[in-house]
Amino acid sequence: MLAAFLKSISQLGDPRILRVLGWTVLICIGLLIGVWAGAWAGIASVPVESVSWLPSWIAGVFRGVAWLTSFLLSWLLFPVLSGAVMGLFLDAVMDAVERRHYPGLSAPRPQPMAEILSSALKFLALGLIVNLLLFPFYLFLGPFGLLLAILVNGYLIGREYFEMVALRRLEPAAAAALYDGNRGRVIRWGMAAAALALVPGVNLVAPIIATAMMVHLFQPLSSAARGSPAGTQR
Repeated sequence: MLAAFLKSISQLGDPRILRVLGWTVLICIGLLIGVWAGAWAGIASVPVESVSWLPSWIAGVFRGVAWLTSFLLSWLLFPVLSGAVMGLFLDAVMDAVERRHYPGLSAPRPQPMAEILSSALKFLALGLIVNLLLFPFYLFLGPFGLLLAILVNGYLIGREYFEMVALRRLEPAAAAALYDGNRGRVIRWGMAAAALALVPGVNLVAPIIATAMMVHLFQPLSSAARGSPAGTQR
């Protein structure tokens, strides 16, 4: 895993990867501004001050807790949001990694746009629903809540990114079979990506690092299943 991580870090300066990063950051910032604006409107619309029997300081505490909760929720949901957005552009990242490290590969399998969009939307919906349901546990379990978030998002990120990489080379049934045979390893790699995505600043490039690492995981697994050296699929 360390070798794959170092390879992925070393390629962040690739112009194709920088373009993907730029578009993703702009879109995610726009979406987060929209989320925060909605939260602002929602919190401001709650008429706490109009409840005459409540002490005046309660309103300040309520709004402070509400803002802190919205901040924590957006921080925890950023890996899911950025992963879903970047999923629309990550083909360029996978292509860059394959060209540099696996030049013997043939052209990738043509993927219908419906397949790509379906995968991205499924990941976004599942990630949002699961994290929203578990958010109270994240808050009240302290450091164990953070570990729970890494475990849950590690599973989601690992499965989604492995599927995204595998479907470039394999039919859906074969990609699912390869995942099932290596589920534990994929989840561990996903947990590493989920932990990176919680670090401010690093979370901007975490989806790119996770994608590159997943290519480095997929290639030897796929080649072993085929009985050929890594990077020589035809």
